[in-house]
Amino acid sequence: MQIYLSALFAMLVSPAPSSPSDLVPFVLKAELQGMPFGLLYTPEVLAALVANKPPDTIPPRIAEAIRKGDAIVVIWPFPLPPPGGTSLSPRPYKIAVVNYNPAISIGTAETPWNIPERIEPKWIEQDAGDLAQIDMRNEFRDVGAMAAFPREVFVPGRRLYLWWGPETQADTSRVGQSRWAVIEWNGKQALLQRRQQ
Repeated sequence: MQIYLSALFAMLVSPAPSSPSDLVPFVLKAELQGMPFGLLYTPEVLAALVANKPPDTIPPRIAEAIRKGDAIVVIWPFPLPPPGGTSLSPRPYKIAVVNYNPAISIGTAETPWNIPERIEPKWIEQDAGDLAQIDMRNEFRDVGAMAAFPREVFVPGRRLYLWWGPETQADTSRVGQSRWAVIEWNGKQALLQRRQQ
């Protein structure tokens, strides 16, 4: 009887398992401007989103990210047109992670295509169709790009870049645009944000 009561008490006081619908991706904000930048889906959040779905309905890249422990980022497109007097093709966007170096100039910081040691993603897409299939709570109609990185790439202080270009202009100059967010996730902790009630 005592064992039965102890087990019943444990059932009553133990927190209920989290519902997958309670877990949300981490919101990324652009450095300096504080503007929405995108979403970071950790492997744990991805796994929670597909927990109750038949295996054959899970997009292969989502399943692979969960299996390998990769994180997926979705980054919104640029909110502003290219600088006046310049022209840039709207696609493709590129994504990379770069170590922050306080000694580099602002000009270099804003041109990630000139940083040779940048970390490229495992893959990149110009839409978020795969995520749209498993996360119905977010709209992915206007997406810059989606990419996957190994979780060990995420080190606090590194920068996550989105850019397009550079392209050669009529005056032979090369022009591109970039935005970045500072990474806060250390790649180790689950980083499970819960939806606010």
